[in-house]
Amino acid sequence: MSFANLLKFSIQSFLMVFLASLFSCQSSELRELSYEEFMQRVNERTMPPIAEVMIRDEYGQEISPDSLAELARVRDIDQRVFVDQDGDVSEVHVIPRRALKQISVDCDNIVGGLDSIYRLDQSVRSEFDPRIDYSNLEYVTSLIDQCGMPQERSALKTVFYVLQHNHTIHQKKYIEQLREQAALGNFSRSTLAMMEDRILIGEGKQQLYGTQVVRMPGEKQARLDDLFEPEYVNQRRKEVGLGPIEEYLESFDIEFSVQQKVR
Repeated sequence: MSFANLLKFSIQSFLMVFLASLFSCQSSELRELSYEEFMQRVNERTMPPIAEVMIRDEYGQEISPDSLAELARVRDIDQRVFVDQDGDVSEVHVIPRRALKQISVDCDNIVGGLDSIYRLDQSVRSEFDPRIDYSNLEYVTSLIDQCGMPQERSALKTVFYVLQHNHTIHQKKYIEQLREQAALGNFSRSTLAMMEDRILIGEGKQQLYGTQVVRMPGEKQARLDDLFEPEYVNQRRKEVGLGPIEEYLESFDIEFSVQQKVR
């Protein structure tokens, strides 16, 4: 290595160490919430809107909420949450989620194994727990990879719920197999529509059937997520076996008043 290149490398190395130490000093004034503390705030809906906190990527660089949304569309991410001395959320650091592990699955007891996973999945719906959802995902993806997609309706229902409660990356990987089961009559077409909507929303697109509602941190009222041609939504819903959207949204206390049309 020439002296000039050596000098350049030394300067770059010094700057990297300096910036890392500066970032460390800034973060040392903050306290990272434990997983339990973070989940308590999530379930009590006391997390602030993401636009009100500083967001950093895995390298410590500040990013915008729009950049975070784009990152979340293409990567399965986790987060570390930091609070200031008053206990207010100050920073959120987004990091890649650990890779899925392969779990040994008994292919002779698919239904029994998935029954246990279904009960575990439903047990955390009132109090969200992403660690359990991710653990369930490891079991389900291992089962599909080792044993193939189940064909029993109860087993397919569990596969759907576990995929639906995780990142759209995993939904997109297996949705074609679910479509095949729906075509065979083993899986509900109306249920499949919910995953199709979830994938579209996850990709930053408009949903087709109006099955996805959202309530962001700091918002008290749920709202219907972006919907393609809302004047034709009931026609599309009827084609896949779903009832009128007005009745569906009543359970979320959401009013839908778009005049419906038929092509």
